[in-house]
Amino acid sequence: MKKKFLSLLAVAFAGLFLLASCGKTYLVSFEEEGGSEVADVEVKEGELVTLPANPTKEGLTFDGWYTDPNCTKAFDATQPVVEEITLYAKWSVKLTFDSKGGSAVEAIVAKASSVYELPANPTRDGYAFVGWYTDEAYTKALPALVFPAKN
Repeated sequence: MKKKFLSLLAVAFAGLFLLASCGKTYLVSFEEEGGSEVADVEVKEGELVTLPANPTKEGLTFDGWYTDPNCTKAFDATQPVVEEITLYAKWSVKLTFDSKGGSAVEAIVAKASSVYELPANPTRDGYAFVGWYTDEAYTKALPALVFPAKN
């Protein structure tokens, strides 16, 4: 009798374990948009996704995960997962300007691959402004009005 009870108990626990582990899972995938690799994760239906460490990309700042490729809809990690999701990394760049003793020029922050307008030329008594450069030797002129590409 005791052996039969233990067998039934074991079967009951095994059944409960199988039922508990049979919940539907969804894949949450990450499009790094040229940043460091982020592994996709599986999340049980109705649970929250644990976001990975932020990806990195040289010269750019990670601005969060978005649910659309144009990065207009921020992902809300406080909402349970109820379907497969692809999240897109949003990157921005900050351009700072050193006027080498001329008037101050404010930095520009914009989404990567976006168009920007150069600031007004700085002024300095006795000098003529000839342009912005990305190197100290003044050999690499600031390119036309587009930030680095997403990828």
